[in-house]
Amino acid sequence: MKIRELTTGDMFTVVGMLKKVTASRLSTLFVSDETATKGKTDEEKAISMGMLVLSELYDNLVDDLQEWFASLVEKTKEEYLTMPPETTLDIIDDLIENEVAKSFFSRALQVYKKMSALGNVTKKK
Repeated sequence: MKIRELTTGDMFTVVGMLKKVTASRLSTLFVSDETATKGKTDEEKAISMGMLVLSELYDNLVDDLQEWFASLVEKTKEEYLTMPPETTLDIIDDLIENEVAKSFFSRALQVYKKMSALGNVTKKK
């Protein structure tokens, strides 16, 4: 199965999903994960963060996640949902193991944090 390369559109999709779960435990996961990953390599941190993000997105945004995963294998959501279950595992493995994806999640997290911080500043005024 071929998983397409990540695009700029994926950045908007992931950051949009992150913003949707702002009220969830995702923001506290970021803080606790940074504490828990002291002494780990950047690669280990990226893998850990990617898994936490995917897990939290699944818990809160299963429909959005299905749409995104379907787009990663260039299928409609309906086509994707009829594919073998290994498809989802392959996508997750690719997102965890792929160097471009690791960098992507790390950068998406940075963008999300900056957007959240900016939102907090503007709300205080």
